[in-house]
Amino acid sequence: MRRACLLPAVCVLGIALAGPAAADRDPGVHALVGARIVTAPGHVIESGTLVMRRGIIEDVGADVTPPADARIWDLDGATLYPGLIESFYPLDVKRPDGAEPSPIAHGNSLVTPERRMVDHVDPAAFAKLQQAGFTTAVLVPKSGLFRGLSTLVNLGDGEVAAQILDSEVAQNAQLAMSGDGGYPNSLMGSIALFRQTLYDARHHRAAHAAYGSNPR
Repeated sequence: MRRACLLPAVCVLGIALAGPAAADRDPGVHALVGARIVTAPGHVIESGTLVMRRGIIEDVGADVTPPADARIWDLDGATLYPGLIESFYPLDVKRPDGAEPSPIAHGNSLVTPERRMVDHVDPAAFAKLQQAGFTTAVLVPKSGLFRGLSTLVNLGDGEVAAQILDSEVAQNAQLAMSGDGGYPNSLMGSIALFRQTLYDARHHRAAHAAYGSNPR
């Protein structure tokens, strides 16, 4: 059975659509016709039409007429269902061997707030999520105290840049301890480093503000 995953608002197709498209039709408007559509748990349209405009579901039903500017896709035999969203998907991100540390790197390797998951999006890591019915995920750095910025991505095929919905969702932090015997190696030390990092950030912000108001 062919399947396509659909988010409630933003649509992500889990199958490769193929079919004729008239030159005078809008490439951003699509009508998926003839599919079995699961609109909610226990609510199924055995053969219906779903209309998308600019990635937004505009209409869905058994008696929906495709708009004149839509590209028509025959999905007879396919099933469309709401996609799942993974709100916290940790990925292990390490600096490549031989790579120089960041010039703004913290003295403790557990503090990497400058790390951005948007720079480490790898579609090859999404296969298990896709097979489980997930269409969107928040990618989070797996390790560290201040881990870095998470990223919201669609799990579809195509260019990575086109799948990114929000490059900087949140700064992620956890009271982590060093795994190699370094500092911090206790919960008390982890809390102390966490607090000191926030104090240092506040101090640097004040210093930059002072310089900005009077560079002399």
